[in-house]
Amino acid sequence: MKCNRYIRLSFTNIRLTGEKQIMAEMTRIEYAEYDERMVVGMMKRTTFEKAGQECWGAAFQNGTFDKLKEIDEWVCPDQDPYIGLGHMSKFEGQNNFQYIIGKFVKTAASLPDGLYSENIPAGTVARIWIESDTLDNIIACAYMLCKEAIEKTGYEIDFRHFYWCDIYTYKRYCEPQEKGERITLDYILPVIKK
Repeated sequence: MKCNRYIRLSFTNIRLTGEKQIMAEMTRIEYAEYDERMVVGMMKRTTFEKAGQECWGAAFQNGTFDKLKEIDEWVCPDQDPYIGLGHMSKFEGQNNFQYIIGKFVKTAASLPDGLYSENIPAGTVARIWIESDTLDNIIACAYMLCKEAIEKTGYEIDFRHFYWCDIYTYKRYCEPQEKGERITLDYILPVIKK
């Protein structure tokens, strides 16, 4: 008896939008009410192409994360433990923005010298998990996946108070990356009810 063996294929995680293949998926969305807070860390104006090395690389080399340890007791407790976050705001066009590498802290925190801070108003946020094999796959389609998920659940992005925040948790990003497994990046952005 001749047996043909074929690789079992699943196309459930592959989507095409226009000519772009979507290689990531949204695995969770929830809404939360955030108190006023600050995002604290190293700030730079940058572009999407340069943000990784120009900002994250610099933050690790210039001691930003060591300074943030000095205010650990002020870190907002409503996030899963994370190594850091990237906070984009004050866009000038689509590819020029202010980028803060740091952490969310309570507004009463006294800050070490050399750290930049910006107030984040209280409000409703969407907390979304995007998963893929690589960080590049997540970044390439995260905005589209987040926007689509938000609109399907009766909310819309609050462009009046807009910021875009990617959070690198130990459990969903750092540990899986070290093991060569699929990674998840957490996203936070302000929303309003439709």
